[in-house]
Amino acid sequence: HLGDPTRALALLEDTQRRAEAGFGAHRWRWGMHVSVYLAETLIALGRPGDALPQIERALAGARATDSAKYVAKAHALRGEIELAAGRWSEAEADFTEALLIAQRIGYPTLTWQCAHALSRALASRAERDRAARGVLERAYGMAQLAAATIQTVADRLTDPALATALRSWSRVRAVHDDLDRLRRR
Repeated sequence: HLGDPTRALALLEDTQRRAEAGFGAHRWRWGMHVSVYLAETLIALGRPGDALPQIERALAGARATDSAKYVAKAHALRGEIELAAGRWSEAEADFTEALLIAQRIGYPTLTWQCAHALSRALASRAERDRAARGVLERAYGMAQLAAATIQTVADRLTDPALATALRSWSRVRAVHDDLDRLRRR
């Protein structure tokens, strides 16, 4: 997140080794955390093949401990890899699963991120298949959900500077850019 994924990778790999050596009763939770962040870093470095085992590891641990947040995060990360590889159906399935879980547990950050990712996957499929009009409408609906969720989060912030920072974040701006693009189609 600070622009140096190579350095982050080294730190996370060291943290994973230390967590595996023993963090007491919470080793399982640290294992999930670190695996998810390692996967994010490996994806940022363009190494999705290396990220996938970390995702599957986090997913297995999250399912075994009923850690819904990490089940959702793992599905979302796997969806990103599938989307980048052009496996739209698989990406849509993973993003949909992640979104449903995020909504069920009331996790707005993951809700808007998954809705946006699903919107991107659906829009990509619609570009390939011009006859898929309903797909484009669903992509627009997911972009609307992402934007509305962001607005709800921003409205709840008591510090105007935080709300401004959220709205100016590149990931949030991408949601609004995609929503505008889909609105014009």
